[in-house]
Amino acid sequence: MRMFAALVLCALLAGCVDVVDSSAKGIWLEQPMLSLDSPDTVAEAHCARYGRRAVRQGQFGGPEATFVPVIAYDCR
Repeated sequence: MRMFAALVLCALLAGCVDVVDSSAKGIWLEQPMLSLDSPDTVAEAHCARYGRRAVRQGQFGGPEATFVPVIAYDCR
């Protein structure tokens, strides 16, 4: 029973990658502390819709920031 409760708690805490903004030129993503999705996978799927590949441009924010870091990708 304890194992089940631990799994439920973990599932509730885990989130998905949130899309901040997107276009045919790129995508900006917020990743929660625990995530079921990979930002790279989400960006690749987004850019593939336009026949392009996702290229990671960088991350804004970090451990000292007061917000969730945003990861930027260009679609090339």
